[in-house]
Amino acid sequence: MTGKKTARDILIEFLASRKNQNIITIASHEIEEDVRKFGKHYYNKLHNGSTYSRAWRKLKETGRIPELDVVQIKSISSGSESRWVLQTI
Repeated sequence: MTGKKTARDILIEFLASRKNQNIITIASHEIEEDVRKFGKHYYNKLHNGSTYSRAWRKLKETGRIPELDVVQIKSISSGSESRWVLQTI
C-alpha cells in the first residue's frame, strides 16, 4: 500500500505481517496496543487504540478481508479477553 495510511490500512498491514509469521489469531489488546506501536514504528502514524478498534469492528462486519484472503473471522473464547481467528482460503 502506498500513499496516505489510514487506521484500516495499517491494521491490514499488521495482520498481513502476522499472517506471514503464521499467526492467525488476534486479541483485543493486540489491536489496541500492538497495532498502534506498529503504525508509529513503520509509518510514523499515531492513532489511538480506540481508532484501531473501530477499524477492526468495521472489518469484522463483513467477516472477510479480501486483501489477506480471509474468508471468515471467527470469535473464540479466551476468558475475559476477546480473541478472533482469521480463516483463509
